[in-house]
Order: sequence, then C-alpha cells, then structure tokens
Amino acid sequence: MMEKIREFWSTMDEECTVTKLDGLLAVLVAALFGCVTGMLLSSRSAKTYGCGNGCHHYHASLDGESEEDEDE
Repeated sequence: MMEKIREFWSTMDEECTVTKLDGLLAVLVAALFGCVTGMLLSSRSAKTYGCGNGCHHYHASLDGESEEDEDE
C-alpha cells in the first residue's frame, strides 16, 4: 500500500503553496465539521416528546414519580 502512495507522490511534480489563512480556515472547517458530526451521532440522555406547553405525560418529577401517579 505504501508503495502505491509513494509512486503517486513521485508523479506529482507541481508544488502548491498554502498561506497561513488557508491553513487556519481548513483547520476551522475540520473542527466545526467534527463538532457537528459528534452532535448528530452522539446519544441523547433525555428525549422530549411534544413542545412541552402543558403536556407533561412523558416527564418524570424530581422525586422519581410521574405526575400521573400523583393524581391517584
């Protein structure tokens, strides 16, 4: 595999200069892409169903009992 990479590198005879600004922008784009990907693929510890405006059927209260159990 490394032999193929070295052969490819040897065929590239053109040099390209990169400014500090170009390098900084490339690093920033990579970091932002990593953050967004991490947020999208990470597990969620709490899920909310609905908008939460008065509908509390899926939320547990602080003492561990659901609000439906308090009515009984």
